Amino acid sequence: MLLVTSTVIGLIVTMLFMVVPDKLVALFVDKSSEAGQIAIDGFPYFAIGIVFFILNVAFIGYYQSVERIKRATFLVFLRGLILLVPSFLLLPRLLGVEGIWMAMPLAEIMTTIILLLFFGRYSKRS
Repeated sequence: MLLVTSTVIGLIVTMLFMVVPDKLVALFVDKSSEAGQIAIDGFPYFAIGIVFFILNVAFIGYYQSVERIKRATFLVFLRGLILLVPSFLLLPRLLGVEGIWMAMPLAEIMTTIILLLFFGRYSKRS
């Protein structure tokens, strides 16, 4: 149920970021400002990672709740440092401004892939 709920909420939030970025940005900054326009343009790129972000946080919470602290801690470092920092350093060089917005989604997607590989490997042993 956790994965279904996480996925559904993630898809809803993703759609909001893609369909009405101007409304979301207006909650925090003037959407006609330069910063507001940059955010409006970037939100659809950023939205790609939201479902993966929510799934990763759900799995990390699950692993913490079943006292798999090493696995949970590894995933936290993976998504927040090990994969994110190189993404922020490399993607803007490759993709320009869009690369900045894509850094978090890439780190989250790669974390999800690694997480699923762990989960599949662990499930086979059980």
